[in-house]
Amino acid sequence: MPDDEIKVTIHPAAEGGFWGEVEDMPGCITQAETNTDALARLRDAHRSWLRAPEPAAPLPIVTAPPGAVPDTAGKTAAWLAAAGWACTRETAEHFTFVRLSPAARIILPKAGGEVLKAGFREALAKVANG
Repeated sequence: MPDDEIKVTIHPAAEGGFWGEVEDMPGCITQAETNTDALARLRDAHRSWLRAPEPAAPLPIVTAPPGAVPDTAGKTAAWLAAAGWACTRETAEHFTFVRLSPAARIILPKAGGEVLKAGFREALAKVANG
């Protein structure tokens, strides 16, 4: 596979729309209402994931709050911040959160009120709580 190609999987969401993930990059996930938009967002998420700077100082080792991932992107951003994740990068479409121990990155859609797809929340929970 050429260096500029990425392997992605786009899943239909039960509630409508799509969510997708970049294979071999846990936490490099996003969602959209159309398959085409999901692919475009995955490209942005991939760039963000690759360019996420590491935090300058160690973060406290805190696990994600108990329970399911919140239902909107804005609530989820606050949930991650409360769990010790640092927001290190922002693009037009996404925020990038990083954690040092255990090392992980999460790409979160930027639209604060956007309702997160169930499949997206499940994939996010695996990384956030892992």
